[in-house]
Amino acid sequence: MVGEFGWRTRAGRVWVHCDPPSVSLPEQGWKIHVSARPATLPETLRVVVPLLVRRGCAFKVVNGREALAELNAPDDRVSSVGKAITAYPSPDLFRELAVELAEALRGFAAPVVRSDRRVHPEAPVYYRYGPFAARYRVSLNGQPELVVTGPDGEEYPGAAGRFFDCPPWERDPLSADQGPPPDADEVTPVGKGAPVGDGDPGVVLGGRWRLREGVRNSSRGRIFRGRDVVTGREVVVKEARAYIGGETADSDCRANLRSERRVLAALDGVTGVPQVLDHFRHGEDEFLVLSSMGRRNLADDVATSGIYPDRPGERDLSVLARELLVLLDAVHERGVVVRDLSPKNVVLDEAGGCHLIDFELARLDGRQRPGYSRGYCSPEQLRGEPGTVADDHFAVGMTLFYAATGIDPVMIHRDALRDAEQSLAVLARAFPDGGPTLARIPGLVSADPAERIAAVGALRAGDSGRFTGWSHHPAEVDTGTVARVLTHTLAQTVRHGKELLTSDSPSGPLRLDVWQGAAGLGTELLHHLTDGTAQALAADLARNTAEHPLLNAYPQGLAFGRTGIAVFLAAAGRRLDDDDLRGAARRAAPPDPGLLARVEYSDYAQGLAGIGAGHLMLAELTGDGAHLAVAAECARRIADGECLTSADDTADPTNGIVIGLGHAHGRAGLGAFLLAYHTVTGDRRAEAAAHVQYAVLCERLPQVLAAAARPSARPMCASWCQGLSGIGTSLLRAAALGDDRCLRLAQDAAETSLLMAPRMGIVTQCCGMAGVGELLVDLGAATGQNTWFGEAERVLGLMLDRCGGEPDTPAEFPDNSLRGGSGGWATGSAGILTLLRRVRDHGGAGPWTFGQWTAA
Repeated sequence: MVGEFGWRTRAGRVWVHCDPPSVSLPEQGWKIHVSARPATLPETLRVVVPLLVRRGCAFKVVNGREALAELNAPDDRVSSVGKAITAYPSPDLFRELAVELAEALRGFAAPVVRSDRRVHPEAPVYYRYGPFAARYRVSLNGQPELVVTGPDGEEYPGAAGRFFDCPPWERDPLSADQGPPPDADEVTPVGKGAPVGDGDPGVVLGGRWRLREGVRNSSRGRIFRGRDVVTGREVVVKEARAYIGGETADSDCRANLRSERRVLAALDGVTGVPQVLDHFRHGEDEFLVLSSMGRRNLADDVATSGIYPDRPGERDLSVLARELLVLLDAVHERGVVVRDLSPKNVVLDEAGGCHLIDFELARLDGRQRPGYSRGYCSPEQLRGEPGTVADDHFAVGMTLFYAATGIDPVMIHRDALRDAEQSLAVLARAFPDGGPTLARIPGLVSADPAERIAAVGALRAGDSGRFTGWSHHPAEVDTGTVARVLTHTLAQTVRHGKELLTSDSPSGPLRLDVWQGAAGLGTELLHHLTDGTAQALAADLARNTAEHPLLNAYPQGLAFGRTGIAVFLAAAGRRLDDDDLRGAARRAAPPDPGLLARVEYSDYAQGLAGIGAGHLMLAELTGDGAHLAVAAECARRIADGECLTSADDTADPTNGIVIGLGHAHGRAGLGAFLLAYHTVTGDRRAEAAAHVQYAVLCERLPQVLAAAARPSARPMCASWCQGLSGIGTSLLRAAALGDDRCLRLAQDAAETSLLMAPRMGIVTQCCGMAGVGELLVDLGAATGQNTWFGEAERVLGLMLDRCGGEPDTPAEFPDNSLRGGSGGWATGSAGILTLLRRVRDHGGAGPWTFGQWTAA
């Protein structure tokens, strides 16, 4: 339509951009959003596009109904919902165009754009101040963030949020009073007239329900905790937003809310399920008020208080199983199938009794709403079949898996049975000796619903039976397995790297940092240059990084900033013999100690310790001793205590974690850098400062190890970033200089991490099992004992249990989402590739620590 008028169009996966000829847009201003549903998109375009073309206003439009359905999905970002068209008017055109669009679209029904203010209550036309051309700053965590710029150069968040927001230097062009802009996501209570904020304790809905705090805010709606102003009873208020996940009230999120009301009416009088107290509408959105079942669900309970052992005690897995089944039996007797039983929907009261919440997907009288909780739903439910009690029994099995292990089931496949089979392999590794209740979990998650019912019958009768061994045996890992998996993971990492360079991502530009961006992935590829595809991609990543306009916007840190990026560029310049990349590395991290004045923190991930370690690597890679001056200033400031620590190292390690002792944000990282600097320069002051760090580590670590061995310990206690693996790796540096106590404690950290590894749900370097594997490889290399390399292979077996595909040729290692793969070094396949390479080689270039990187 626009091409015949000489307009330029650019089509991507999500958006089609339309620009008039000879029109130059300002960088930012008041933009207009037009909301639509997939069904109304063609008619909306028929009305809006000619108007915008006639006005000569640049715009973008969603690329089809499927793309709009994704934006309007219940689980998408709140800020994305409804935005079918975005117009970029000039300041003098804005008011007139906004009013004209609103008049043309009066009566069109569409989702509310929560990030904006509405032009007219009867038209799906909205506006907010934001960037027309993308401008970014980069956070301390390496995340590019959209910004707008004020008249004095001040930066203000530019991305759409959950609510309308106006920069302080602007005035709302359509507001009569020009006062502070109200929450565009407002809900006016019946008879009150006061807007509802995100849990404003002064707001009363329906003349009775006082909101106390927000629990959740998602595209589908908000959930609040509140109190009945008449009785004082605690309540839960659920909101269902119109046109999210469907076209009408019979198909969108409101249908889920109505279904829950219908089901709960059938369950009236059943102990352990909520009571419906009110159901009302505001505008086109609906609210359901329920009695509160409590504030602690099973997911939070296990995360904070630990797992449920399969033995008699205060937290007894068999007691939990019986409590769940008693409650389920009562629900099933009323003809209801829950279809969404999972740890987040099991609420525990102060006495430990079980309650069930969230019946939106439940089946009653032949009717059910579509949906499932991944990892906890049965194969039949995943296929969309009519619900049966066997679906709930499968969910009981997976919920008990979570209670016993503290981690979610495997959920990387689109096949619930394959996920269940691999989850059972995880269970077998975590509890090789089994247990009476654990022994029933295979029956509960069987492919045969009759076996599930039989397992439930045995648990209900208290007949847990005798454990006779696991039938699901984890795969063994040997040298051949490592080689095959490495080859496959290299191919996957290359695929992810290409996607990183070419993706049309609505979330922002290419990330450059080590942790999740081009530098981390590209650095690992430099160890695989015999593979021509990997070499070409490493070169492309390096050149794109060197020329990227955001490079200088990154902070100085190692993990998330320019220092780590510079190490990648220097390494690429060295391995690819490219002087341009060497020059880019020097520009990214100049050897100038004066630049450190703005660095506030001392830690390894973001602060001085990591920056100093990075400049030691740069000196090693480039031969330029000037980088040692930066490392020297980092060491001096840490030794003098001139900078802030990013985490407390005095916390009680009840769950096995003291972040202030860890490698990323604590003493282990400080000690590792100071000792490395002493090793290179012989600086005695740095050596003394390192001994201070290690003295505290050695004093505190036995307490942490004891806590990590308890059932209340969290899996994160074994991680590299916050836990024992990173601490152990640092202790090995001190042990290399003859400190036998540090060696013994590093071995203790490794052994405790090995015990915890089967309970780690994440497989990656940061927060996951790969970090444990790195410590084991380091111990093998430090001691010359091959048993540690064997233990590293065992950890690889644990990782394979949680990945997609077959054990010897995995389709994908899951990233930290658990549901799919990505290429980042800390949270994706590139870091796993590092571990595979080092297990194969029994050592070699290690992950982002001085003295090992250039060993390959």
